[in-house]
Amino acid sequence: KPIERRADLPASDQDIETVKIDTNLVTVPVIASSRTGNYISDLKKEEFKVSEDGVVQQVAFFATVNAPFHVVLMLDTSASMKREGVWAEALAKAEAALKRTSAADQVAILTFDDQVRTVVSFEQWAAMDRSDRVTLAAPRLAESKPTWRSTHLGNALIAAADTIEDAGKREPHVGPRRIVLIT
Repeated sequence: KPIERRADLPASDQDIETVKIDTNLVTVPVIASSRTGNYISDLKKEEFKVSEDGVVQQVAFFATVNAPFHVVLMLDTSASMKREGVWAEALAKAEAALKRTSAADQVAILTFDDQVRTVVSFEQWAAMDRSDRVTLAAPRLAESKPTWRSTHLGNALIAAADTIEDAGKREPHVGPRRIVLIT
């Protein structure tokens, strides 16, 4: 049936439609990984369960999204990292974490003890050739060495959060954000 126009309203006001929807849809971003740390990218809806306060919730929509991540990799350089084998293991884990990033991901690398230092900023990462990022970033990280300083983890986490927040101010569509802490 055609819509009747009101003579007392201009045509432009009569063309506006309002739609109200009441929904309980909640988006839950998830990264699935195996016990060995490898990403699991082929999960199916039937293999996935969400519960709230112990009550299983219906999963109405399930999709794989390959949005690029903003990752801040944080490596502890405090005195505790001077113990035998700890520093080498930490560097290996950091390089492994870098290798798991995709070409579209943006990464910043920070080291910390009682001070926070930027080893590679998001801007520097973005300026690197995508195929050489890990190859170029790993030696920069390896140049860092453990100090005899104390650990100020709280300040380091604040700096990491600020780094991600600053990236969001420069880029209008920052995807999922992650902090990888190696200590």
